[in-house]
Amino acid sequence: MTKILIFGGSGFIGKHLTNKMDGIYDFLSLSRNLENDSTYSKVANILEPKSYETLLENTEIIINLVGQVEPDLEKFTASNLVGSLNLLNSAVKYNIKNIILISTINVYGENNDLASKENDILSPKSNYGVIKMMNEKLYEHFSKLYGINVTILRLSGVYGPGKIKGFFPQMINAITDKTITLRPYNYGNQLRDFIYVDDAIDGIIKSINKNFSGFNIFNICSSKLYSIKEIISITEKLANSHISVEYNSEKFDEKCLWGDNSKAKLKLNFEPKISLNSGIKKILDN
Repeated sequence: MTKILIFGGSGFIGKHLTNKMDGIYDFLSLSRNLENDSTYSKVANILEPKSYETLLENTEIIINLVGQVEPDLEKFTASNLVGSLNLLNSAVKYNIKNIILISTINVYGENNDLASKENDILSPKSNYGVIKMMNEKLYEHFSKLYGINVTILRLSGVYGPGKIKGFFPQMINAITDKTITLRPYNYGNQLRDFIYVDDAIDGIIKSINKNFSGFNIFNICSSKLYSIKEIISITEKLANSHISVEYNSEKFDEKCLWGDNSKAKLKLNFEPKISLNSGIKKILDN
């Protein structure tokens, strides 16, 4: 009997989550691309309810990891909004009462003074943050309308071994591949809250175990700020190697994004354990 159904299980976070859950939880991981070595996976597409609805009959908890960063805005919007609408309608149809949505602290928008809290007004600047905000509103609506227990986890920037897209993998690759030049915008001064993947997974696991009723939101983040410039410098020192960098003045999104994790500490007993230095070292040693 499948107790937990995970959408997007073959992604970066999904792989780490299913590895952690293996042998402890009764789960099934759904993905558009089936991993050859995955014992607990099935091919399914959140945009096609017929591909997964037969699996919902024995499901107690749905975890939605689908809809991570996608350069194609149309595909990104579809996977988040259309995909979520499909999933939520299916949950109502099959009377599933527990859903965990993986979201992002990017929904808050610019926050230079204090770390963002779960009840702050949302004012994202980027398309990514806006669509994620709209996605959250869908889940809130269905939670209140149909009595579904929804837990939204707003993750900060997740990094760690196995990540293939984004700033961190490019930076690590630039250590060994001297043809790679990093080109951080805003002169590398943008401030970000990063969390090591094992800590992020710990937050997700704790929310599974708590199984909250009603509609709940938690920041799963480090609550620490580092500039991109600082992170590059830390990595160079740890790797004892120079990274080629060309800073530019463009400003694409928020200068400062960070979250307050005190609610997760209180309600989930969540506590990040891996510092940025330790996390980068783990990637370098991997």
